[in-house]
Order: sequence, then C-alpha cells, then structure tokens
Amino acid sequence: VGLALGYNGGDISWTDDVSVNGTKYDLDMDNNNVYLNAEIRPWGASTNPWAQGLYIAAGAAYLDNDYDLAKRIGNGDTLSIDGKNYQQAVPGQEGGVRGK
Repeated sequence: VGLALGYNGGDISWTDDVSVNGTKYDLDMDNNNVYLNAEIRPWGASTNPWAQGLYIAAGAAYLDNDYDLAKRIGNGDTLSIDGKNYQQAVPGQEGGVRGK
C-alpha cells in the first residue's frame, strides 16, 4: 500500500497577458488544492513487470481555486466584446468589465 499526500497552491497575477479575440485582460489566479491518494498493489512484490504495473488507486481532494479576469479602459479607449464596441459612459473616469 502506498500513500501520497500533496498540496498545490499559490497566487499568480498576469497583467495584460491573456488575449481573447484581440482584447488583453488581466488574470489573477488563487489556487488551493489538497489531495490524498492510496495505491494498492494486489500482487505485492512480484518480480513480474506486468504484475508490478497493475495497481488500484483511490483518492480524495479538496479544490478551492479562484480565477478573476478583468479589463479596464481609460479615456478614449474602446472595449470590443463579441464584435460589439463599448466606450466609457462618463469621460474622465476609468471603466471596465470583470468576470469570475
């Protein structure tokens, strides 16, 4: 029987690095994954390579990932989504769109 306990996590922030249909977005990722796996080898310490390669695995995981996609536009900038162009409603302020 083999056990594996692991964690994969961290924050990643990309500024203007994700491009979708020519529009650049800021992407923030917050990853938090914890997992536990168990492996059972039914034939134990067999010297047969085929028997060594066969095993049964089961596991459980906790996934808590948060992704944030944002686009900000300033004065005179245009945001294009699905072939439609959008401009700021109030000049002199920053506008944008955000998705989670």
